[in-house]
Amino acid sequence: MQIAKKRFLGGASAPQEPKKPCSSYFLFVQEKRAGVAQTMEKASMGEVAKKLTELWQNLEPDEKKEFEDKASSLKATYEEDMKAFRESAGYKSFQKAVSGISGAKAKKAEVKAKAKAKKVAKVKNAPAAAAAAESGSDSDVMGSDSDDSSSSNSDSD
Repeated sequence: MQIAKKRFLGGASAPQEPKKPCSSYFLFVQEKRAGVAQTMEKASMGEVAKKLTELWQNLEPDEKKEFEDKASSLKATYEEDMKAFRESAGYKSFQKAVSGISGAKAKKAEVKAKAKAKKVAKVKNAPAAAAAAESGSDSDVMGSDSDDSSSSNSDSD
């Protein structure tokens, strides 16, 4: 698959897959990390991260909305870019090559066949299960109701 990706999507003229945008929380962290790190001079990265999380959780809704709006704008741009990327000739060629390599069609057919077989087996076993439920049998897993097994109830010493 890596070879196909390099062949169809690796050249200079090939379309480049857009990078996923950050969430609103990560936009907040990117903006505030430097300031928080300066106020906590000898703090570890983990302590700075905890402080940033605390600040995010206590952020006013209107301030948080700013970051959420930025994130949704970036996400909309990303989705447009991905749509263009998926419609490119290079990506379509890559998908065709990958489906041939991985046998995606064969896997889908196999899954459908298994589901159909399971459904048929369920329908065939339904009358037997209903009969067993009606009989009220108390048989154990091995199908035996008798108590004369050769376990520790033996009288010989």
